[in-house]
Amino acid sequence: MEDSNGSSAILEKYPFLGCPHCHHALSPADAGLLCETCGRSFPSAGNVPILFPEQVTFSQTAATSHQQSARGVARRVLTYGRHLGNNHQRLVDLCAGGYILSVGGGPQRDRPEYINFNLAPMPGVDIVGDAAQLPCQDQSVTGVVCNAVLEHVRDPWKVMHEIHRVLKPGGFVYIEVPFLQHYHPSPEDFWRFTIQGTRELCRDFTQIDSGLCGGPMSTVVELVESYLMLPLENLRIRNLVKGTVRLFLYPLRIVEPFVMLSSKVHTVANGFYFVGQKQPSPSLAPIDKRANE
Repeated sequence: MEDSNGSSAILEKYPFLGCPHCHHALSPADAGLLCETCGRSFPSAGNVPILFPEQVTFSQTAATSHQQSARGVARRVLTYGRHLGNNHQRLVDLCAGGYILSVGGGPQRDRPEYINFNLAPMPGVDIVGDAAQLPCQDQSVTGVVCNAVLEHVRDPWKVMHEIHRVLKPGGFVYIEVPFLQHYHPSPEDFWRFTIQGTRELCRDFTQIDSGLCGGPMSTVVELVESYLMLPLENLRIRNLVKGTVRLFLYPLRIVEPFVMLSSKVHTVANGFYFVGQKQPSPSLAPIDKRANE
């Protein structure tokens, strides 16, 4: 069969891809990718495979209308609070060259090694699908990162189950979830997590580390700017207010290291992170091709 859309190249680049229904390996086809086990076919947009299940778990209307953008200059310069640790590089080091799937990744790529997975074929996205039915074979990737995503899905426990399924034994996971953050539909917003809730969400993994990924200042600034923007509809005015609040409160960064010493700092945290490992099992064999070369 003629492979006119580069589906063979897609599978060569991402050999871990699998049917979102039966999880078996995919084959190249003239119109995209084919699961020879269950007979389902999937299209591609250029070199980006579109691997949705028959019924997605998110609002397609909301997803179509939502545009995820990269961080602007002002946001990069006026970053508020403390984003603790360098867990992205930690995950890259732990995975040692294996495939790392970034669930919810795009348009920016947090690390060059990340393979961005999202619900829409936006710039910077490598694979499109539903996080609740990851289009990957069982035990096929070395690492999964899932940052600022689980609050936006209807069933975060189902997504964590999928992450556990696709990780090979001994693989690593890194997640970030919000606690005291404003409502931010992207395209929808359902959940917030305490530190205990974060660990419970990741109960199938052995914890390597967990803690705050945003300090109390992030909480204060977000709540103040959200309150002041409530009566405002004009986007430019809202951005002006947001920038003014961040500039005005920026000096609080000086005292935040002392606040972080408190044993109760988790009660006003902006969010939490978890780094964990899927425990090896002698009955399971990884299929990560690069890790076995």
